[in-house]
Amino acid sequence: MTPREVIDKYYEYANAGDWDAWCDLFTEGMVMDEQIAGHIEGRETLRRMMRGMRTTYPKFQNVPQHILTSGDEGAVVSHISAASAAGVPIEAGVMNYFRFEGGQIAYMANFHDTRPFEPDPWGGNSGPGTHGEPTATGEEEFRDDRNGAVGRRDHGVRPRMVR
Repeated sequence: MTPREVIDKYYEYANAGDWDAWCDLFTEGMVMDEQIAGHIEGRETLRRMMRGMRTTYPKFQNVPQHILTSGDEGAVVSHISAASAAGVPIEAGVMNYFRFEGGQIAYMANFHDTRPFEPDPWGGNSGPGTHGEPTATGEEEFRDDRNGAVGRRDHGVRPRMVR
């Protein structure tokens, strides 16, 4: 497949929820730098991660708005409309960069607004200083109850872990 055909299939399979076919678009030794999931290496690692996608995001659509390809590289600006398992709507702009080898994706990086994907900072333990309480420096402190991580968010900046 050409890079453009791979990109078209990438979004077709994602929007159909066909995550096995989506994973098959990547080389066996693929590398991905995913803004939320982090650094991922290997197609089978990616496949294991994607098995929970339908449960985590039962509604998921990623619609390309602009597609560019040049040689063995591509870039796509798209928009995600999704819903979390709790039914919380998610809307986010996305930019994906692709590098292709042999008609498959060898490397991918994505960049998007992470805020819509964050856990509700007001749910769970909402005592002072645990969820969304501004600190003296104007930062928000948050706790991810799924893994106990605690961090601070400078408004508009990616959270940084403090514990």
